[in-house]
Amino acid sequence: MTQVAHAVPVAGDGDSARLADPDYALSPVLAVRVAGLPVAGLDRMRCTRTWRLLDELAEISARLRREGADLSDPLHEVIGGVAAGPLRAGLVALRRAVFAGRRPGGRAASAEVLAALPTGLAARIGAWTALRRRAEELRAALPAVLAAESREKTAVLREAVSDPGFRHGLAQGSAVLAGRLEAWLAGPAERPPERQELLRLARYLARASVKTSPYATFTLSGLGRWEPDGPAVRTGGEPSWQVMAELDRAVLRPLWAVLTRHRRVRERARLRVNPSAADDGNRIWFLSPGHGEPLSSVPASAGVRQALDWVRERDDATLAAAPGIEPLAEAGLLEYLPPYDEQGPDPVGELASWLASDGPTPYAQAVARVAEALRVGDPAIGEVPTGARGGDEAAEGARTRARGVGEAHGGEEAAGEVSAALPGGVTGDGAEVAAVVREALREVLPPGPSLPDKNLLWHSAVMPGVAGRLNATAWRGVCDDLDAVRGLLGLFDPDLPVKIAATAFFLDRHGTGGRIPAVDLYREIHREAPGAGGALLRAMLRDPVAGLRALPDAEPPPGLTRLTELRRGFWERLGAGPQDTEPGTHSPDPGVPGVPGGSREHQSAHLNSRGADLSPQDADLGPQDADLSPQDADLSLQGAGPGAREPVDLTAVRLRALAREWPDFVRPPGSICAYLQAVPGPGGVRAVVNSISAGYGRGLSRLHRLVTLAGGDAPPADGLRAAQGDVMVAECRGLVGGGLNVRPATADLALDHPFTAPDAHLPSVAPADLTVGHDPACDRLVLFDRAGRPVRPVHLGMTAQYWLPPWLQFLVRVFGEPSTAMVPGWVFRTRSEPPAEGVVERWPRMDVGRLTVARAVWRLRAGAFPVPAKGESEAAYLPRLAGWLASHGVSRRFFARVVDLGSGLLAGLLSKDRKPMYVDVTDPLLLAGFVRTLRDPGALLVLEEALPDPSQAPRYGADARVTEYVVQLSAKPGRR
Repeated sequence: MTQVAHAVPVAGDGDSARLADPDYALSPVLAVRVAGLPVAGLDRMRCTRTWRLLDELAEISARLRREGADLSDPLHEVIGGVAAGPLRAGLVALRRAVFAGRRPGGRAASAEVLAALPTGLAARIGAWTALRRRAEELRAALPAVLAAESREKTAVLREAVSDPGFRHGLAQGSAVLAGRLEAWLAGPAERPPERQELLRLARYLARASVKTSPYATFTLSGLGRWEPDGPAVRTGGEPSWQVMAELDRAVLRPLWAVLTRHRRVRERARLRVNPSAADDGNRIWFLSPGHGEPLSSVPASAGVRQALDWVRERDDATLAAAPGIEPLAEAGLLEYLPPYDEQGPDPVGELASWLASDGPTPYAQAVARVAEALRVGDPAIGEVPTGARGGDEAAEGARTRARGVGEAHGGEEAAGEVSAALPGGVTGDGAEVAAVVREALREVLPPGPSLPDKNLLWHSAVMPGVAGRLNATAWRGVCDDLDAVRGLLGLFDPDLPVKIAATAFFLDRHGTGGRIPAVDLYREIHREAPGAGGALLRAMLRDPVAGLRALPDAEPPPGLTRLTELRRGFWERLGAGPQDTEPGTHSPDPGVPGVPGGSREHQSAHLNSRGADLSPQDADLGPQDADLSPQDADLSLQGAGPGAREPVDLTAVRLRALAREWPDFVRPPGSICAYLQAVPGPGGVRAVVNSISAGYGRGLSRLHRLVTLAGGDAPPADGLRAAQGDVMVAECRGLVGGGLNVRPATADLALDHPFTAPDAHLPSVAPADLTVGHDPACDRLVLFDRAGRPVRPVHLGMTAQYWLPPWLQFLVRVFGEPSTAMVPGWVFRTRSEPPAEGVVERWPRMDVGRLTVARAVWRLRAGAFPVPAKGESEAAYLPRLAGWLASHGVSRRFFARVVDLGSGLLAGLLSKDRKPMYVDVTDPLLLAGFVRTLRDPGALLVLEEALPDPSQAPRYGADARVTEYVVQLSAKPGRR
């Protein structure tokens, strides 16, 4: 795709104001994600000779159509002057052939007919005929050129996928395909795998070349630095990295549950009262173990209360000391505390040491083997760096850092083990360690989902050194615009409908001055207590994305109706009505070669976050004004809907004017992490938003831990925090949802959760200590701790929010901020209904100043995309495909999503279908693989422009690599 230049807005406040202290805080820590492979290998997969022929054929065909139409009238005049007879019939046949684009033949091409034409017209017909012959020559040459290039690309693919880092990542993603690749690389090049396997290899190659979501060695991740000067984006040479392999700690909880079935373990394990236990005077309620975390209760008898008090008063309470209380433990009101820190450096080692006191039992020996396998060669105990890359000097540097950490944990002997496990290249003992661990765990865990089929060890490619440097001054404009976008996100908080419904339910039952325990409110909601919107609220809490569709027939609270009007009205002001594109309406723009559909202004809806002040008429406008008067037209954001063309200019001042009309319950998130790609340009750096998550360290803390374990120079973890003044940010430190939640503490409080190990790093707050009240200033419910401080629950682990246990989901969705602050642009602004069959919606690019918040998108049903007809050759199909792409303004490189609508659009958005597939139609393998995904003609197909183009990627030494930066921006205390 040809680079599309952006218009650079002029700062209305002047450079001096722009360099003043902002009203937001940037974390000094930023993350850098680099594609595992350079883009050059993927570029070599393009059939450039074939598409040069296609481009020439398309140009000639267009000229033939235009000239054929232009020749119609002068030929008609000649025909009118000739009497009926063979000559007139020949002229008529000539006119019809030229107009239809057919090669004149027979009488139409006779010398008599051509001689009857005026000299100038005859020359034009001769030129048209020569052009028609050239088109036939191109069509005839196309099959052979395509076949030759396609054969060449098999060899190119073999070379590209022979990269050691790619092969390591593929082994984690698909062991079977990795085995076929190794066999191909070890055997003759002319004996490639089956066609389906080639298509899968091409797709994995694209994933490792253009996508930056961390997975094994397909992406290299490290920490970057903000600098006061220098280029806007500065990289080093070839990236230096090493692989960290760590146990998926999701196995710890089921492992401990199985171990506590043994009498000796139960009797020795420390007991604690379930932190959710709440006594209502008659019964004691608590969140019990099991699927769905059901609310259970036992009678609040004197004996039960006495037993609970006995446990609370002792740090060493065990069943051995009070065997009569075992039924309370079996019910889940008492818990067996695991003897390890889930977030600690070596939880399995701690467990093995504790079990050793039981003697040489089979389960103790199995756990000891797991701990030993993880510890051998591990610089941080529990992590296994399986290789290093980046030259001998870099590898030796990694060994030195690892040796230092190893000495800190186990002296010279441990350091020697560490050093021996760090050979150069991506080899090492990761697979052997995984095999030992799996075999030992099978002796303890029962068959089933407790032991994952693959990826028992998570592999991450980590850059221990400084992974990149950004000039803070050069990025100031981007960060200012990002803060403006943060102010917009409150309106589109995916959990805001739940917050509104919960507030209505609470006020109906307890009034604005009510204050009740949070566990009581949870119980009232789920025990179907009466109250306004109770059924709707319960349905929303069960379905993380349904919103009002969770219970279509329910009467929504007024706040939900108002929110729906606001969201719909906002996009209507953006021109986001049902405008659908028609094919053939996009004419090439000479200023943007190769990009059908016009100039940058016709490609982008530009929202400038700096500019002139509003007029008095603008200031009075509210989002409820559906019918805009002429003087309001400059605030109507026309051009951001499907099919729109004109740019949109929305200043930050105007955004604030819209926000002033929003209800108090609309509040922007306090801290966000933006996943950005830089776009260089003559007016300074710009950025494209891939997604925005919650901040407070969420997008950075896991990587900070990995860099630290790799011996890297990580800045203090305190730089990940985002203080919110009097509001206490609270996170659950238990490994609920999986091992990707291992990270340093970056909140103020730890949300204690049943059946997780207590956290040793933050002050904890138990569910029973939390109370709920209503804050009239924001018309939302507020959570308070025992000291009366407001608490903001957030999910800071890297697993998806909807995998959290129900109680934690309740806290985050009703009182906190969502882990996904802004869904990707293709979902953010588009309608929740799929387009009708045959309709192709075009949504232009949307910018806020220097920040692209949504790429250009085309939405259609899969059946509307051209695919090869039965019996149609690829050489015949490609010109048809190229014509369709040009007619709709779709570039030849894009990201595609094919969403199954069988269970509804919202369910499809939560499936794997939401993940983008990189498609380059000039790459025959990528195109064939993409076409195979279009089997269901009724599926939703979303095409999203590849912005930035891979060719714009930063250079690392001689190679360009797609790079993403993760930047945390937070409101300063006291500012919304």
